[in-house]
Amino acid sequence: MSGLPELPLSSEEQRVIALLEAEPSSRARHCFRSAIDHLRRAILIQEIDPAMAIFRGITAEEEAASGLMHAFVTKKYPNANLLRPRDHVQKHAVTPFLHFLLHHLAEIKLNGVRGVRLAICDVDDTKRLVVVFLLEGEGETQTAMPVPPLNLSLNTGETGRFPDLARNIRTVLQETGYTNASQFLRDQANLRNRILYAGPDGYPKIEDLKPEYLQECQRRVLTILKTALLVLPYDIVQPLASQALDAFLLLVNKLNAESPPADA
Repeated sequence: MSGLPELPLSSEEQRVIALLEAEPSSRARHCFRSAIDHLRRAILIQEIDPAMAIFRGITAEEEAASGLMHAFVTKKYPNANLLRPRDHVQKHAVTPFLHFLLHHLAEIKLNGVRGVRLAICDVDDTKRLVVVFLLEGEGETQTAMPVPPLNLSLNTGETGRFPDLARNIRTVLQETGYTNASQFLRDQANLRNRILYAGPDGYPKIEDLKPEYLQECQRRVLTILKTALLVLPYDIVQPLASQALDAFLLLVNKLNAESPPADA
């Protein structure tokens, strides 16, 4: 990666990248390192070739999504074989799904818990990204930290199943102007074609690129990376991660049933 610009990272983000670099060699790790390389190359060319910088940003997010899928496959999660790390629609469903899921989790109130955050802590003398529960109480802040971090489950009261994210999907989609999740994800997956190829009315011309675009690409890549770092270091199937994977597969399987398969 020599000769490429460094990413504008906060100290916390630098520590997250360091966790990635400390991971053993794997397909997932290669994908995330590739994503970071694409972001750096996008910064390098954003002024002279904004269209290709956008393409690099899109590819960075896709590589990160593939990395997360490979993390589940590597750790032998049930149904991980149904993931398609080369399918553009599945890859572009990862960020919206994480948005849907986090939107739902933010609404949950747990007795005795006043907040949840991510932190980097020592776990068995090794730096790990962990989930920290901030507990209610007076005096010094008390915390609880499950190890592994997703070694818990999330079930609704009556059904005892993982929550239905449909309402949260509709709420989040309102921010995009879409009402249909399938159409939204298909359009996201097709963005690369719209910036690269000619259509009936001519060919795309992108004269400049706002810096906020690549900043958002970087934010998305790091969000996916943080998710993977809650899965990749552990050799057990964590219940919450497994539940989230099944919910994601329900979303993309419904999507596949409504649309032709994406090109590999």
